[in-house]
Amino acid sequence: SRLDLDHLKKSKEQYLPHLILMMIPPHRLETQSSRRRKRALDTNYCFSNIEESCCVRRLHIDFRRDLDWKWIHEPSGYDANYCSGPCPYLRSSDMTHSSLLSLY
Repeated sequence: SRLDLDHLKKSKEQYLPHLILMMIPPHRLETQSSRRRKRALDTNYCFSNIEESCCVRRLHIDFRRDLDWKWIHEPSGYDANYCSGPCPYLRSSDMTHSSLLSLY
């Protein structure tokens, strides 16, 4: 009946795709000149045998080579960087995700 077709048409309209955009106004965008520049650390700062400062250490895990996981195609690996040395803030070595997961 005609009533059923009207109901079908209305229900299709409820599922139209939506696009939500969140944009930053141009005057709030960072330019190359306003962006803070990273300082290069000398080799002795993070790579000495005595860890006197907090440093981020690079750790890349290749799923196929390191874990023999052939069932993951992409991404090929994961950058699981970690903090090393005395890090007196939240991302220190005793607050890594594995420590948090072990609580559950």
